[in-house]
Amino acid sequence: MSIALYRKYRPKSFLEVVSQNHVKTTLINAIEMANIGHAYIFVGARGIGKTTLARIFAKAVNCRDRSKAEPCNECENCNEINEGKALDLIEIDAASNRGIEEIRELREKVKFTPSRMKYKVFIIDEVHMLTKEAFNALLKTLEEPPEHAIFLLATTEVHKVPATILSRCQRFDLKKLTVPELVRNLKTISKAEGIKISEEALELISSESDGCARDAVSLMTQLIAFSKGEITQELVKDVLGVTDLSSVSEFVDHIIQKNTGDAIDLLGSLTNEGFDLEQFTKNVVEYFRKMLILKVGAGKNDVVISDLSAEQLQKLKEQSRRFDISALTIFIKKFLSARQDLKKAVYPQLPLEIVLVEMLSCEVSDVLQVEKLKGLNAKKVEPEIIGKKIVSKKFVAVEKKISKVDSRGSAVLDLKEIISKWKEVIDRIAPQNHSISAFLQMGVPEAVSGEYLALAFKFRFHKEKIAEHKYRRIVENAMEKVYGKKILLRCVVDENFDKKKSKLSAIPKAAVKNVAKVKDAGKTMVDLARQVFGG
Repeated sequence: MSIALYRKYRPKSFLEVVSQNHVKTTLINAIEMANIGHAYIFVGARGIGKTTLARIFAKAVNCRDRSKAEPCNECENCNEINEGKALDLIEIDAASNRGIEEIRELREKVKFTPSRMKYKVFIIDEVHMLTKEAFNALLKTLEEPPEHAIFLLATTEVHKVPATILSRCQRFDLKKLTVPELVRNLKTISKAEGIKISEEALELISSESDGCARDAVSLMTQLIAFSKGEITQELVKDVLGVTDLSSVSEFVDHIIQKNTGDAIDLLGSLTNEGFDLEQFTKNVVEYFRKMLILKVGAGKNDVVISDLSAEQLQKLKEQSRRFDISALTIFIKKFLSARQDLKKAVYPQLPLEIVLVEMLSCEVSDVLQVEKLKGLNAKKVEPEIIGKKIVSKKFVAVEKKISKVDSRGSAVLDLKEIISKWKEVIDRIAPQNHSISAFLQMGVPEAVSGEYLALAFKFRFHKEKIAEHKYRRIVENAMEKVYGKKILLRCVVDENFDKKKSKLSAIPKAAVKNVAKVKDAGKTMVDLARQVFGG
């Protein structure tokens, strides 16, 4: 039976360990200076070298012919450790040996001096799995360890390890490997095995490994078994059911252009071709995260940015300019939720389709409003920014202007004309829908740009009610009849509503008077509700 590649090419010296230079340097210096501690804990994700570094350290401190800090891998002690036969290297899997009895047995072994080596080394993997009683038993040994014993602990969940244990160990936090580091490691292995594999395939395998060296090698082993010739990017996509960055980028382009149908068609194609939509959704979330990192000015030293090519990074920057930060956060939350829903969906792509329809077609909240209301003093037309909030200060220029001309050259209404006849709009709607009429009195026409009117509200409840499709259409129809021109409504919540209200007094006064009349008439809250909601 052949040996798995990740075992065959497991590093045997510090030099062979990929990345983790901060850990290697400290351990090497400790060995060279003969300043070896009695307990170390290696912390980090799975498959990034925790147990490997522990074994190399155990070899180095017991090597008879080491060169400085590197084990020779030729002496009797090194060979025994490499072959798993060393009596003085005791490895314990805490996941399956987590009770107090196992730790008591370990304490008995600690008392005996090494049989052949200088140090008796105990490697406890997944140490966080020990029980409370087992930790208490281990603590006593760590407090007063014999000089010949070294404890090397490894864990993926350091927060589950008691502080009393951590305080007695030297802690090393290992980092996930970057895509370039994984690619270099896979190249070395593939070259040694005589395997032909394209650069694109290596990058795709590395990106799917989530910084885990063992996973990357395991995936390549799977592909070697499947392929008969060169391993290509297409082969990786077919076998692993993953999508490359170009598919995700295309999906985001459809979102930017609000092409709901094309985005849904792309999902359908991926489903038909057998791609894993859960993994695709994860990639989409990661892509939006990259844009968010760029948007806030971070990512200079971030792993998720450094793994992109120059062309991919440029594309990402261009797309990130089309989103507002609030929109990016909402998209991330929506797709994270959809990924959970994928596990129980009747139709695989349905949760993602619902997200697309909600976010692109139904104008929920402010997240996907297109920034079409621009200041009149702007000298150039900027691309649409998805999720850009309509903030009142953007319309200062609009309020000062008396009139303007649309793209067809015809005169359009200015804000003063809108305000002067706004009462007529409310009165026209009142017989059809008392609720909408009352809610409109709580809003203030804030700005006009072309065929768009920004209507500001103090409270989100009022804004969301009027923004509903069927109610918005009622208002737009009424405005068309009053002003003789089609006007599209955009509702916003304005933080400076009270200041606007004092400036644009025509509508707010009408609203205040109506409320005052209700109070003066001595009406109850039930009467007020009837006026607002009808009945």
